[in-house]
Amino acid sequence: MENIQMGNGKLSAMIEEPLMPKAIDLIPQVWVTTFKDWEQLADLYYSLAYPQIRADKAIKEKVKELTSGLKKRRQNKSYILLCNVRNKICWIRIWYWRNYASQRSQHI
Repeated sequence: MENIQMGNGKLSAMIEEPLMPKAIDLIPQVWVTTFKDWEQLADLYYSLAYPQIRADKAIKEKVKELTSGLKKRRQNKSYILLCNVRNKICWIRIWYWRNYASQRSQHI
C-alpha cells in the first residue's frame, strides 16, 4: 500500500485488516474495451459457451435411460438428472483466450 504525506508524518492510504478483500475489489475502476457494444460481447460469449452446453446424442440417450420408467413429474426427472451430474461428471477448466472455458466431460 502506498503512503501519502499528511502533516508531519505519513498516513497509509488504506489500513489493511485481517480477512479484508483485496484492494482491487474496493477501489473504483474504469475498464476499457474494444467491443463496439454489449451485443458483440454477448455473441462472443455465446460462441464460447454454446458448444459446451449443447446436448449431443450421447447425453440425450443417457437422459432417456435415466428417466425412462419415471412418472411424468418433471421434479422426479430433474432430481435424477441432478444426482447423476453431481456424482459422475467432473468439471475441467482449461485456459482459452486469456480466460476460462469449460471442457466437455467424457464421463457420461
